[in-house]
This record gives sequence, structure tokens and C-alpha cells, in this order.
Amino acid sequence: MKFKKISETELDLQTLEKDFEQAEKFKKIAVGKKCIYYMGLMQTKYLPLSEIVWAYMRQEDCEGTMCCGRMGFSSFFLMVTTGDKKQQKTYLEDAKDVKAILALLEERNPRMESGYSKERAAKYLSSST
Repeated sequence: MKFKKISETELDLQTLEKDFEQAEKFKKIAVGKKCIYYMGLMQTKYLPLSEIVWAYMRQEDCEGTMCCGRMGFSSFFLMVTTGDKKQQKTYLEDAKDVKAILALLEERNPRMESGYSKERAAKYLSSST
């Protein structure tokens, strides 16, 4: 498997393969003891858990009109922010998956803050984001 780093930190292939093999897997994301993995068709991107400073679930609601009435849809995203104010936004179909991933991230990186608040957004995101 081919791994691509998201941050400046590069881990050796043997460490990545072992961590990924033992990681808990969700549809597009895997959470190991050392990294979070974003699985793609040709490669898997990784981010060391130690670099994550803030993570939360984002829910975006969309409402539309159909022939028989109005219909609402919700989309769920895992938002992960690093110390250098970079953010990864990943769509997941189910809120339960996002919550399970957040629980694993909290357990494996106790220094990380979890949950959205305006104060955390001001603290962890640059004004241009």
C-alpha cells in the first residue's frame, strides 16, 4: 500500500503498515494508535494523531422540494485541525461513524480538544479560514 503524508512528519513504511493493519476501520477513515488514515483508491494519506489539536463533527443540513413535498437531508463531516491551522474535512454517511472516530481520537490523543465552539474556532483557525 502506498502512504502519503499530510503533514511535515514522515513515518517509515514499516511503522505505517503495522499501525494501519491494526487500525479500526470506518468507510473512508482508519484510526490507528499512531495515525489517522484517509483511504483513497490509489493511496492512503496519513496524519499523526499527535499533530491533531482539535476535532469535531460538522453537520450540514439541506432542504429541498420534491413532487410530493419537502424533504431534508443531513451530511456529516469529520473535521480535524492540526497545530499549524490546517483542517481536514471528510464526509461520512453516518453520524455514528463520526462519533466513534472522535471517541477513538480522544482516547488516543488526550491533548486534543473535541467538539465545536466559537472559542475553539478562534483559537485553532486562522482568520482567513
